[in-house]
Amino acid sequence: MTAANVTDAGGGAAACQSVSDTTVGKCPRACDSVADTCCVADTVTAGNSLYPEAEGSRTQCLAFVTTPKGTVSGIMILIHDGDTIHGAIVNEFGVTFADFDYLITQDKVKVVSVAPMLDKWYIKPVISKDIRSLLHNIRNGKTSYTDEKYKIAYSVSAMDGTGKGEDSDDSGAEGNALKDDDGNPQP
Repeated sequence: MTAANVTDAGGGAAACQSVSDTTVGKCPRACDSVADTCCVADTVTAGNSLYPEAEGSRTQCLAFVTTPKGTVSGIMILIHDGDTIHGAIVNEFGVTFADFDYLITQDKVKVVSVAPMLDKWYIKPVISKDIRSLLHNIRNGKTSYTDEKYKIAYSVSAMDGTGKGEDSDDSGAEGNALKDDDGNPQP
């Protein structure tokens, strides 16, 4: 079993509580029980999967890659195409962190391209292994993976309909409208 730290999307320790049998995946403590005490922030409930199960399906989610030297945040897009899942992690400015293909039947990730600063022969295999492990976790309902050896943490979270994360503070278009000194919306 792959070891993964239990963290929330913000990188902090997540609150634990009892999880019902509608939770996809196993307890992150490897207790082999879905109904045992699990970390809710590290699981996705059934029907809200971030993994594109069906042929032609597409998922988008917020993605965070944290290393000891910094964090990349952006969007991860996954498209199920035959026996392959095509994916990309792109930051808010449109710079691609990684393009990859997950070959489902071979259970392999082929890194198609990475950001120029990461395009090294010794880095690409690490990214490939980590993305494979992250995809396994996503398929099993978990939303994070940590590479303990290189101290790289990957986490994803669902996006709401506005293109912002579910934890976004904006309450919609009115929250972004111009306001006067009293906080009243302006036309």
